[in-house]
Amino acid sequence: MPYVKIEVTRDGVTREQKLSLVQGVTRLLQQVLNKDPALTFVTIDEIDTDNWGVGGELVTDLRRGKAAAPAATFPASTPQAALPPASVISPGLLADSAGEVPALLACIATYLDGLYFADAERLARVFHPRARYFSTAEGHLKEMDMPTYFEVVRGRVAAAASQQPRYDRLMALDIAGPHTALVKLECALAPRHFTDYLSLVKDEGCWRIISKVFEVRQLPAAPN
Repeated sequence: MPYVKIEVTRDGVTREQKLSLVQGVTRLLQQVLNKDPALTFVTIDEIDTDNWGVGGELVTDLRRGKAAAPAATFPASTPQAALPPASVISPGLLADSAGEVPALLACIATYLDGLYFADAERLARVFHPRARYFSTAEGHLKEMDMPTYFEVVRGRVAAAASQQPRYDRLMALDIAGPHTALVKLECALAPRHFTDYLSLVKDEGCWRIISKVFEVRQLPAAPN
């Protein structure tokens, strides 16, 4: 009986956007974990910006300061070192981006299915053609383009073929705006457990993974 709690700032999220969130989360749990939608509970809490802090400040104050600050302009010759440091980013775009969640969840579900079934064609649907794979699991930086990565996947014995239990967990979904998102997830392909960080971009109307970085560790041996 899964229970998922979503917290967003009170920014006028519409009923239709909330419904999309509930449907998307429910569908993802059904696809990835085979959970019964009738027993899946999703709640959405809207938090007043006076009750949400970022970087030691209230979101209300951050937005007020951002709105009051004049836009800075720099000549083309301004050296990088002269630019001011980046300011704290508040979740002000979350309401505008809430409708992207179902599409992002569908992308993640397809990615996890592609790994479990060692299905390179399925992965090709969610990776951008110019995406890159990075890892230092072998003690040095390893980089692959997508054709190379897909050949590696095709050479694997699928976890599904040995009926390995699935262990897929979405740890975080950070939506910077309507075109950029970051995902942290965990999955296991015995005998290894992976923590993936996926950067996604929305290109030509579709969410695609543009980079994959991960940490891997060995699963403990099963008791005899």
